[in-house]
Amino acid sequence: MSTTAEAPATATTATTATTAAAGSTEQLEATLLDTLDVLLKMGMTVYDYQPESADVLGRRINKLTACLAGLDDLKHQASDVHIPMALLDVVEAGANPDLFLRDLVQTLTDKNQKSNGRVQSIRMLRQEMEAQVLRNYASRQPLHDHQHQHQHHDLPGTQQ
Repeated sequence: MSTTAEAPATATTATTATTAAAGSTEQLEATLLDTLDVLLKMGMTVYDYQPESADVLGRRINKLTACLAGLDDLKHQASDVHIPMALLDVVEAGANPDLFLRDLVQTLTDKNQKSNGRVQSIRMLRQEMEAQVLRNYASRQPLHDHQHQHQHHDLPGTQQ
């Protein structure tokens, strides 16, 4: 009985962990966006630097320091995030990461269609071979059927 009582607690714990991970990811994303915003504003301030903008620049440097400290606090929450190196290369090159994702999805779709075609071809070949065996070796059919029943469950994608 204790097993049934533990199952909902485990499910609740897993749901809570997933929710916490989603919340931490959103918090990390918000902090990253804030950091990028501060960096952009600092760049504009430095580009158009005037002696009167020293206070503004100082406040932005302090804000950047706070954003970087916030990112440092969140770094343990992002330790299980895996980013493909190819995606980082695309971003560093200044290209749109959405184009990388679109190309990746297209490549995976093409490979999936090719694999499905191969599986379908193998199924058709198998059916044709079975038909040829039955046609050419009809006298040995009972022996073939007996062996076929034992081997049939090992073939992927076949139904018994």
